[in-house]
Amino acid sequence: MMDACAERLEKSLSLETRDRMDEYHRLIQDGKDVAKRGDMNRALTLFKLAFDIHQSLKLETRIKKIEELISQNDSEEDDDEFVNVNGSGLMLFKDLHEKLYNYQRQGVAFLYSLYRDGLKGGILADDMGLGKTIQVISFLSGMYDSELVKHTLLIMPTSLITNWTKEFAKWTPGMRVKEFHGTSKGERSRNLGKVQRRGGIVITTYTMLMNNWQQLSSYNGKEFTWDYVILDEAHKIKTTTTKTAKSAYAIPSKHRVLLTGTPVQNNLKEMWSLFDFACQGTLLGTAKTFKTEYENPITRAREKDATPGEKVLGSRMSENLMTIIKPHFLRRTKADIHKNKVDSVYFCKEETTAKAHADIPETTQTSGAVMPTLTRKNDLIVWTYLSSIQEDIYRTVHFSGPH
Repeated sequence: MMDACAERLEKSLSLETRDRMDEYHRLIQDGKDVAKRGDMNRALTLFKLAFDIHQSLKLETRIKKIEELISQNDSEEDDDEFVNVNGSGLMLFKDLHEKLYNYQRQGVAFLYSLYRDGLKGGILADDMGLGKTIQVISFLSGMYDSELVKHTLLIMPTSLITNWTKEFAKWTPGMRVKEFHGTSKGERSRNLGKVQRRGGIVITTYTMLMNNWQQLSSYNGKEFTWDYVILDEAHKIKTTTTKTAKSAYAIPSKHRVLLTGTPVQNNLKEMWSLFDFACQGTLLGTAKTFKTEYENPITRAREKDATPGEKVLGSRMSENLMTIIKPHFLRRTKADIHKNKVDSVYFCKEETTAKAHADIPETTQTSGAVMPTLTRKNDLIVWTYLSSIQEDIYRTVHFSGPH
C-alpha cells in the first residue's frame, strides 16, 4: 500500500517537473524569437520568467548581457536628445539648439569655454538685438541639465525683468526661475530662500541689489556663494566707486558674466572696471598697476609730441592688452552678422536713428530662432567722438578675428 502511494507521488512530481521544464524551454525559445525581432525588453521579461523556473549560469549571463544592452541603448537615446554646441563640450537640448542661429551657438560655446577653461568670467558684448538674452538662457539650460551649476543670480535694470522672466518661461519652461523683486519683502525672501535651498535662478534688479546686497549674499546667517552672477546692461558698474558697483562686488560668486552692447566706454579705466569685475581682479591687476603698465603708455603714444620710442611702446602695450582680454571677450555687430550671412539673417532698413538701435534680425522660413521682441531700454544715448586711442582699441577688438 505504501509503495503504491510513493509510486503515484513520484509519478505526479515527475509530471509536474516535466510540465515546468516544458514551460521553461518554451519561455527560452519565445525569448530568443522576440530578441531576434529586436524587442529586447520583452525578451528580458521572458528570460527572467524562465530563470524563476530553472536557474542556470548560462541564463543568468544572458540576462545580464541583455540588461547591459538595454541600458546602453537608453543612454544613446538620451544622447540623441542633446547636441554638443560647436564642439565645445556643452550638451544642449536638441530642440533648443536648433532654434539658435550659428552666431548664437558660438556665443553659447564662448560662455561655456570660460567655465571649461577655468576662467573666472567674461563679457558678451554683442550689439543690441542680436539675442544676448537667448544665448545666456541657452547656456544656463545646458549647464543646469548637465548639473554643472546650481545657483545663478541675474541682475538687470528694472525695465528688463519682465522680458527676462517671459523668455525663460518660453525657452526653458522647466527651469526654476524666481524673482527677487516687488514690494512684498516676504515674497522676495521666500523666492530667494527656495532657490538657495533647492537650486535655480534668481532674477533681480540693480535697485534691489543696492538695497538688499547683504540678504543676497547670505543664507541662514552664513555667507552664500553663487555659482554665477550675471549682469545685464553691465556698463552700470563701469565706475567702481558707485553704490551699484560696490554692491555687485559684495556678492560672492564663483563665476561672473557681463552683458553689454557698449563694452568700450569713455576711457581705459572704465574698460578696466568691467574686466576687473568679470574676472574678479585676476586679469589686469589693480587700477594703479593697469594705469602704469597700460593706460599711461597707450595714452602717451597718441599725443602729438610722443617720441618714436613712446609710439612703439604704446602700440605694443595696446596689442598686449587686446591679447590678454581676448579669451574673456566676445562681440559681434549687426554689420558682422550681415557680412558673414550667418543663417541668412537680414536686417530691416534703418528708418530712424532710434530704430537703428532697436532693430533685431528678421527670421527666414528656412532656419533659426524666432527672436524675442525686446522691451525698449531706457538708456539715454549721448553721441560723442572717440579719442584716437579708443579708436585703436575698438578696431583691434573688432578685427582681431573670430574667438
